[in-house]
Amino acid sequence: MHVSYWPPGVPRDYSLDAYEQAYATLGFVKCSDETYEARVTRIALFAKGLQPTHASRQISPDQWTSKLGQDVDISHHLHGVSGDTYGNPVAFLCRFE
Repeated sequence: MHVSYWPPGVPRDYSLDAYEQAYATLGFVKCSDETYEARVTRIALFAKGLQPTHASRQISPDQWTSKLGQDVDISHHLHGVSGDTYGNPVAFLCRFE
């Protein structure tokens, strides 16, 4: 996974903790699950084992959006991108708008 920007002061490694710290610089905190709430931006972090591979953003009670490559954005159910490529959702982050 190539990351062109990384927040200052956050360990630059492929760990869930580092990714959670990076999202915290944008106002995200850990939340318990994928339950939809109005005025809350929710992100699902995907991982294979403990290595993060992907993030999806919730856009409605049953839809998420993902960027798959430079010019490809898709909408899907939470587990629509689960599997061998991205692993599974292992953490949820919320930002209250």
